[in-house]
Amino acid sequence: MRLQNATAEFRRFPDYRTSLLDRQSSTSDADRKVIPVLNTIQIAGTIALLAAIGCSGSEVPTVPVKGTVTLRDGTAVETGTVEFNATEGDWTARGTIQPDGTFYLSTFTDGDGAVPGTHDAVVVQLIVTEDLPLHQHDHGPTVDPKYAHYDRAGLHYIVSSDSENQISIQVDPVKPR
Repeated sequence: MRLQNATAEFRRFPDYRTSLLDRQSSTSDADRKVIPVLNTIQIAGTIALLAAIGCSGSEVPTVPVKGTVTLRDGTAVETGTVEFNATEGDWTARGTIQPDGTFYLSTFTDGDGAVPGTHDAVVVQLIVTEDLPLHQHDHGPTVDPKYAHYDRAGLHYIVSSDSENQISIQVDPVKPR
């Protein structure tokens, strides 16, 4: 009984790949010559479109941005990341804080800077201290966690296309418990 049902279902829902093959065998010689030409044109058009999108210079211009991150008392922040988010547009530049507190921003390629305009900024530190003896904590001063959130950091900077962009970011240390 099951075999009869399966055969009935097969007849009810024929394999469309077989019917397409049957149709292709019934196409004329002229149609067979046109189809490869159309496929070639479609492939060439797709490649041209992708090249135009990928190579059109769609990246906005950037300008070099360097700076330092310090606590308000002048002590260099030794670890972390600085991130600038453009207030107009969807561009984010990031830079790693070096042991001397300096950073260089990158948007599209390493060290290219940030897009000109107004930016909100954050200073993010990921410091894992759990299960480490106190003498192994060599990450330098810890920044108040509020600086890791755009809505709480209160850091706003203008990146200029006309002048050198030397940014000085001053932050508060983490509050003792």
